Parts: sequence; structure tokens; C-alpha cells
Amino acid sequence: MGSVRLNLLRERTEVLRKHLLPDPFEPTGLYTDEVGVRIRALSFRVLAHAELETYFEERASEIAQSAWKAWKRKRYVSRPALYLLAFSGREMQKPPQSLRAPDKNKEKAWPELIDIQERLKRATAEFIDRAIKDNHGVKEANLLSMLLPIGFTQEMCDETLLATLNDFGSLRGEAAHAGAASHVTKGVDPKDEYDRVQMIISGLEPIDRDLDTLLVEAVGDAIEGETATASPLGV
Repeated sequence: MGSVRLNLLRERTEVLRKHLLPDPFEPTGLYTDEVGVRIRALSFRVLAHAELETYFEERASEIAQSAWKAWKRKRYVSRPALYLLAFSGREMQKPPQSLRAPDKNKEKAWPELIDIQERLKRATAEFIDRAIKDNHGVKEANLLSMLLPIGFTQEMCDETLLATLNDFGSLRGEAAHAGAASHVTKGVDPKDEYDRVQMIISGLEPIDRDLDTLLVEAVGDAIEGETATASPLGV
């Protein structure tokens, strides 16, 4: 089954298939309107790629925001919250020598030096801006920038799926940044385009379950009844 968001990805892909790809597919791969069919198949590739981007962006953003809200609400230290700080790229400075800024020029930046909440707030906001809003792909580099900071580990990453997504990202780039006519001569097959996307979505199911687990950890519902400062990491 998968998450609501994964099911939505499936539904949107089927809508694209309905409007852009022939039904049924020709076993021979030959179509009367060959040029039109192949151009629409390229459109399917680009738009399906966009749906995959949206899937990862929305799931990662939901987990990051949930981790921040759980900390703000009850000081819950989740794995995603810890990873957001660890992969923020910001310097973890030592405590300053005073609670108050020594001069007015430093007042704006001072709260982040003395308050962990300010650090997490900034790390979360920058993660969403950098890895989500500014994301433009589903290649390995794109996925690591979205998944590692919310708690994904090396064991959760399927290298075969990453390789497939790298290839799909390259194919999408070819379709989006070159003239359609040059691709038509290469023989784009609509069934191949559809099958590739279906294979990727099937490969997402284990990752989707891991994302569900991270979301539960971020929210903190998994430790209901324990103290507000409890953490699944023991910190």
C-alpha cells in the first residue's frame, strides 16, 4: 500500500499515463502517429520525474517540520531533529562568555549562540530552503541532500534504486534540455517510459516505510507516556 503520499504519486502517474501514453501499448512498438506518440512519451518522462521530485520534497519537508514542532512543543529530541543539526553545515560554536551580546551589532545573531531552539529552528528553515525549495532532481546527490538530514542512514539507501534514479535523472535532463526531434530519431518507446517509472515507484516502497518510521519518531507519538524530554536515541 504505502503512505498517502506514495499512493498519490501512483495516482498522478496513472493520470499522466492516461493523457500522454497510448492505451494499449503496441507490442511491436510501432504507432500510426509515431512522432506524436514519442513526443508525448517524452512529456510523460519529464512530468513523471517532476512527480517523483515532489514526492521526496514533500515527505522530507513534513518530517523536518514535524521534528521542529515536536521540539518546540515539548522539547522532544528525535532522530530527525538531531540529524537536522548534524547535517546543517553550520558551525557548532562553543558557548559564549556572556548571555547578552557585547554590542548591538551582535544582538541579532546572539540567540543562536545561547539557545539550542534557535539553532534547530535555523537548521530546519535552511534545510527546507536548500534541500527542498531549491531541489531540482532525483539523482543521488539530490536525494542525499534531502534524506540524510532527516535521519536516513546508509543502511536505508538502496544502491540499485539510486543508480536507477541517477539514470532517470539523466534521461529527464536530455528530454528537458534538447529538442524533441532529436529524441524522436532515437526511438523513444512509450511502454519503456511507463515501465521505468513503475519500477522506480515499486522500488520506493521500502524507502517509503522508512520515511513513515522517521515521521513517527519526529512527531514523538512512539514514546507516548514517557517524559517530554525522552529521546529514542537515549540523549
